[in-house]
Amino acid sequence: MPRLAGQLLTESLLLSVIGGGAGVLLAWRGISVLASLAPKELPRFDEIRMDAMVLLFGAGISLATGLFFGVLPAWRASRLDPRIDLNGAMKRPRGDLRGYIDHRFDALEQILNARFAEQKADLLRVEQVMDARLRHLEEERQR
Repeated sequence: MPRLAGQLLTESLLLSVIGGGAGVLLAWRGISVLASLAPKELPRFDEIRMDAMVLLFGAGISLATGLFFGVLPAWRASRLDPRIDLNGAMKRPRGDLRGYIDHRFDALEQILNARFAEQKADLLRVEQVMDARLRHLEEERQR
C-alpha cells in the first residue's frame, strides 16, 4: 500500500502546484489590468509588481496545502487491507467526523426537502386562488 499512498500524495501535490501556478498567472495578469485602471497619483504605484518573494510565498503555500490535504488520504490508504475490495465493500464507522458530517447533511437534506414541499404546496394554493380570480373576472366581463 505505500505505492497507493505515494500516488495519492503525488496527486495532491501536483494539483496544488497546478492551482498555485494558475493563481500566480491570474495574479500577474490581474496586476497588469489593475495597474492600467488605477489612477497614476496612487502612492507607491510604481512599486506594484510580482517579485521573487511573492513567487516563493505562492510556491510555499501551494506545497504546504498539497502536503496538508494529501497526507491524511495517503495515510488512510496505507492502512487499507489490500484483500478488501476498494469499491466500497468496506464500511466506514459512523463514529468518525466524516460520519457525523454525513449525518448532518442527511438531516439538512430532509429539512430542505420538507421546506421545498411546503413551498410547492403554497405555490399550488396561490395558483388555485389566482385561477379562481381570473375565472371570476372573465365571468364578470362576459356579463
